[in-house]
Amino acid sequence: MGGAGITIAKVNTLAETMADPHVAARGMLTDAKLEDGSIAPLVSPPVKFSRTPTTIRMAAPALGAHNIEVLDELGYDAERRARL
Repeated sequence: MGGAGITIAKVNTLAETMADPHVAARGMLTDAKLEDGSIAPLVSPPVKFSRTPTTIRMAAPALGAHNIEVLDELGYDAERRARL
């Protein structure tokens, strides 16, 4: 409680939150294997079951992995994509 009777709390950056020991102790992050083989932290499934563990089953796509598909949907032809 702040001096004026207002509830206050520190606001953490994302990096501070991910490095917090309580976040690790609660199993709130999991490592995901990216398409290039590197590892990136992701938020774990929020529901924890006692007899059926939750998992993340697919690798996260690499940065830009779906650019062609997205640009195709937006109507960009191959020549315009090449200019980008």
